[in-house]
Amino acid sequence: MPPIMDKGEQLYRIDLKGLQPGKHRMEFPIETSFFAEFGENPILAADLKADVELEKTGLCMRLGLKIEGDVTVACDRCLSDLQLPVEVDETIAVTFSGASRVRDEEEERPDGDIIELERNETELDLSQVFYDYVCLSLPIQKVHEDGECDPDMMERMKEILK
Repeated sequence: MPPIMDKGEQLYRIDLKGLQPGKHRMEFPIETSFFAEFGENPILAADLKADVELEKTGLCMRLGLKIEGDVTVACDRCLSDLQLPVEVDETIAVTFSGASRVRDEEEERPDGDIIELERNETELDLSQVFYDYVCLSLPIQKVHEDGECDPDMMERMKEILK
């Protein structure tokens, strides 16, 4: 079982200096307080876990990213809390500036997202990556199943729409 990262300022950062080639696994908790740091956002509450497998080979790294759990958002119809499952399974290439040109000549460009870091960067901050993938995993219309919306709010809407 990989270690769960300690909470704190460095929680979603991976220290790259001295990182040996090979595979490294990490787990990150993503909770309500994480989304509060981003200000206005659709997530009211969250209980998620991100599993990250980082494979370092030379100047390139590949991140296998899995995020699972539940988030709570406001229902677009009745504004009551709505719990939604989140399942993210993505692969992201990480390169250092200048390395992508060398890599392009040697092999095909990877499918999916690419994060390019400056050569002097020693940390990979995954905060924005986690936030973006969770938000993008949500449906466009966030509504309760038929009959599950707040009955008081639905009555008010019927009166207003008459």
